[in-house]
Amino acid sequence: MESAREIFDQCCVEIASYLEAFGFQYRPSKHSAVRANGDLKFEIHFQSSSRNYLLADTHGSVFNRALSKLPVLGDLAAFGNITLIEHANVSSKALKIFRRAVPGAWASDGAVTGGQIGNLQVPAKWVTFNLANPNTRHAVVAKAKKLITDVGIPYLERFNKPEDVIQSLLEGTMPWTWEPSALEYVCCFGKRQKALRLLERFIAEPEVRDEYTAAVSQYKEHGTPDAWDSRAAARLAKSAIILGME
Repeated sequence: MESAREIFDQCCVEIASYLEAFGFQYRPSKHSAVRANGDLKFEIHFQSSSRNYLLADTHGSVFNRALSKLPVLGDLAAFGNITLIEHANVSSKALKIFRRAVPGAWASDGAVTGGQIGNLQVPAKWVTFNLANPNTRHAVVAKAKKLITDVGIPYLERFNKPEDVIQSLLEGTMPWTWEPSALEYVCCFGKRQKALRLLERFIAEPEVRDEYTAAVSQYKEHGTPDAWDSRAAARLAKSAIILGME
């Protein structure tokens, strides 16, 4: 019987082969398909789980097929679990150069944004695929391909037009996973005025604004901390000071 790792690898290769038509090249060691696009690099990454397991078909295929039809836990009980989670990420050479010119920037790489593909749509949705059931695996892989082509690739291709991305950020319709990188992106590809407008949108809630104001005051007096802060207001305060927007 094939191992969970072997099945996962085979499915990744199948999806990556499908993505070749969209200009992506597969890097098996990283489980990532990448595409260079001028200043940008697009990446589709395949994630699995250390908790994968396969169940031997000790009861016969007919029994397992019946068991797999049970709601919610059917496949888990009949065949086990081989997780596939798909991510789409975009990076930019220009943003990398911009960050390296900013003292104290959060990062020095070119990562723009991205994440689990189901979250890159409105409404966001966490999407996982179970590849364990051999009877439905082909259909599951087809769904995984569809999520990439319907959501992942269109999301990435939006970055070919920075002005549209910036407008969507200002309108609050652009899924984004990290506020500091959004401010950096607008500073890099847009104008300071629009970056300030985005910051205002991020701190629009009174409680967030109060936290932000307090953090800015503290950081101006004592310096910005190196440690990561889980509070959005604190992250925004640090970003505003670094980018000269406070």
